[in-house]
Amino acid sequence: MGLKKPVDNYSTYNIYVGYKIKVIIMRVSRNFMLDEYGCKCGCKTELEDVSANLIYQMQKLRDQFSLPIKIASGYRCPAHNKKIGGAKNSQHMKGKAVDIDVSNLSSGARYRLIQLAFGFGVFKGIGIGSGKLHLDVRSGEPVFWFY
Repeated sequence: MGLKKPVDNYSTYNIYVGYKIKVIIMRVSRNFMLDEYGCKCGCKTELEDVSANLIYQMQKLRDQFSLPIKIASGYRCPAHNKKIGGAKNSQHMKGKAVDIDVSNLSSGARYRLIQLAFGFGVFKGIGIGSGKLHLDVRSGEPVFWFY
């Protein structure tokens, strides 16, 4: 059994077990892996479940923020969204939202992250919670809230 770096463009890492190959992680951008965006219930999240625009904008945000960004919640399957009390039409179920864990960031770093998110103009849903920052790339009018 061994870990081997791929030679393709998908940036997956494979574990070879006998004759079977199991994909265990997939890099979707320079600083983020698919499992960071995946549903936390354990169901299988596919790349198609997550908005390419969200992934792109999150990488741009990370590049400008210059500090690690920890995604606490990304895509949610309908069952998991219901179980945790998520909004009925949650952007998480559409693969267009993330909740960022900001609990370990200083207040200055939190301010800078929020300022960058607003400045991008692409995060149309921004929610500020205790230790969390919700960002989404919904279409339509911008929405802002505290929770």
